[in-house]
Amino acid sequence: MVRLLAESQELQPLLASIEKAAHSLLTCQRAQILQYDAGSEEFFQKEIRVSARIGASARAAVTQRVIHVDHHLQGETLVVPLIAPEGELMGVLHIQGAGRFTQEEDDLALMLGSLAAIALKRQGLLDALAEKRRLERELQLARELVEPPATLNVPGFDLAGAFHPARTVGGDCYDFVPLGPGSLAFLVADASGHGLDSALLVSRCRSYFRALASPRESLETMARRMNALLVSDSRQGERFVAASLGRLSCASGQLEVIGAGQAPCLLLASGEVSLVPTSCPPLGVLKEIELEAQKIELAAGDLAFFFTDGLPEWRNPKGALLGEDRLGEALARLRRHPLPELLERIYREAESFSQGQPQDDDVTCLAIRRQSG
Repeated sequence: MVRLLAESQELQPLLASIEKAAHSLLTCQRAQILQYDAGSEEFFQKEIRVSARIGASARAAVTQRVIHVDHHLQGETLVVPLIAPEGELMGVLHIQGAGRFTQEEDDLALMLGSLAAIALKRQGLLDALAEKRRLERELQLARELVEPPATLNVPGFDLAGAFHPARTVGGDCYDFVPLGPGSLAFLVADASGHGLDSALLVSRCRSYFRALASPRESLETMARRMNALLVSDSRQGERFVAASLGRLSCASGQLEVIGAGQAPCLLLASGEVSLVPTSCPPLGVLKEIELEAQKIELAAGDLAFFFTDGLPEWRNPKGALLGEDRLGEALARLRRHPLPELLERIYREAESFSQGQPQDDDVTCLAIRRQSG
């Protein structure tokens, strides 16, 4: 019997094994297990649920003894508590007999209940471990979906990105796609909400960006087509993506940008910092959007800093936001650093400003600087 209960690796076969063991040990017509749900304080089997506060099952659980229920001429039922070694209630076992049960059968039933409780506890731990591993696999897949791209060398420009998720799985991403010699398309995106759903949404946005990025299509056309695809993915307006889309021409230094639901970037040019305004609502909200790409001429040393709102909206204990002004000041002060170091220092300064307040939202940045020489 012990071997039979230990061999099961799934719940339903284990329950069947326990009931089969009851038939082997005792003279009974029927054996049935009711598991215990601590959240609702109920015993249950499939769709059947009964209160664990009243009745013979409740008495067996409280007293941790076998309870006899007399059915007069139809024999009696033993209600056996299933108590794990540490005292945790796993359920009750109902054993229905044609006649009266003996004291020896009571003792056997109680022994069976102890072994069954251990087996159920073990199965619960195995199920929890399997579920944990399944969730870990899903989280790893979600992390891979928004994994930042490899570093890209762009002639005449420095380029760097950074991604700091607030949770195990983030709903932000950045990406860039070469469009041929001397041209580059890029994306910085922030999906609404948090967690796995946001990661899946922003990964779809990233996939659409990669599929639609083309030297033959205008930036406006790409943004409209991405919006249409995101609208078709879900009920209109329920989920959306704030995104900065851009295209860089390396030869001319011209930068085209669209800010959908967020300011596309802070621009550091000739020592002055300015915030490029938003172009249109977030992607995925409206079926039709009106927009126009903003054109920026990057001179030597000029820097465009793209970011999601998790950075300027990081708060300190007094509730004050970091804000674009402080972000611009840090950008001007750190402008001569290599871009990877600049991005790291800006994040650490935001972290310091927060004075230990938790990062409530993902922080994603992308910096593009025209080289001086």
